[in-house]
Amino acid sequence: MKGLKLKTIRIPVFTTKIEEEEISLFEIDREEMVRIVCEKIKEFKCSSTNKIVLENESKNYTHEIVKLDAQRKDMHGSPVVFIKMSAHKTNLSDGYIETSEKIPMTKDVKIGSDHHYIVMYPMIIKGRTKFKRHWNIFIYDDPNKDSQEFIRMVKEMIKRVLSLRICNLKAKDFEEELKEYSIIDNVTANFQTVEFTNNIHDANFNDYIVGGKIYSKKEFNLVKIPSSKIIEIINDDGSITIKKKIFNISLGKKEYKVSQTIRKDYQKARTKYALLIESLFNESISITEDEYNTKLYDDKFVIDKLESVVTNYMS
Repeated sequence: MKGLKLKTIRIPVFTTKIEEEEISLFEIDREEMVRIVCEKIKEFKCSSTNKIVLENESKNYTHEIVKLDAQRKDMHGSPVVFIKMSAHKTNLSDGYIETSEKIPMTKDVKIGSDHHYIVMYPMIIKGRTKFKRHWNIFIYDDPNKDSQEFIRMVKEMIKRVLSLRICNLKAKDFEEELKEYSIIDNVTANFQTVEFTNNIHDANFNDYIVGGKIYSKKEFNLVKIPSSKIIEIINDDGSITIKKKIFNISLGKKEYKVSQTIRKDYQKARTKYALLIESLFNESISITEDEYNTKLYDDKFVIDKLESVVTNYMS
């Protein structure tokens, strides 16, 4: 409709690792998968006294998941798990909240939301003697959430409560997928380096210094870069000063995060890069400004909108 203001809600989609199991007398089906997950979440009894705590590297604040509710719903002709999660950020020591008065941040202040929505869609492939199963995970990433923090909390919840892990790409498969694109329009590259030096800062300490380190972080926005060049940079492990490399690569609806971190291999007495390649699809839905103001966190509205994405993704 012309002139109608619309807002976009991103729906990141990722999958869990495939599990294999022998076909037995009592076969597992989608209904059973959903029942088991709902039971596990209920039995976990997530609360302020049994919370899931996520520390943040180089940051003082923490994220805490303090409530989980799971319900069976139907979407795209299949039972699914509809999860509502309450979480907050705490242990803050700077800033303030201003309403009718200014409330300073302390370590006891909690900033969060009761409206983190997730749908788990069960997948089963039956073979001759075994069947494979996994989950497609859909996240209702509304504009009031920090996308990376939300995704991280979902992954941690799935790992701790359900003992499931997200499916990550192997290096060979990633390179094959990237080679389908000769030029990549947009890449963000982060490098964390450490340099060893004996000449640090103040001459007054020269008689006492036996060694030192300088840490630095650099971020580059890369455009129109050949995919072969990205692969070359990722595979280059010749610089011992680079402690960590992170690449964020967007290709249409698909998004890759490539992390390389130096790890000490004590058995072989050398260091090497540990590689982690994550991928997800970014679906999206549009809602009107009126829906945003009145229905954004209405459970029925959220379920209807997520079902449209599930149906489109699975078709």
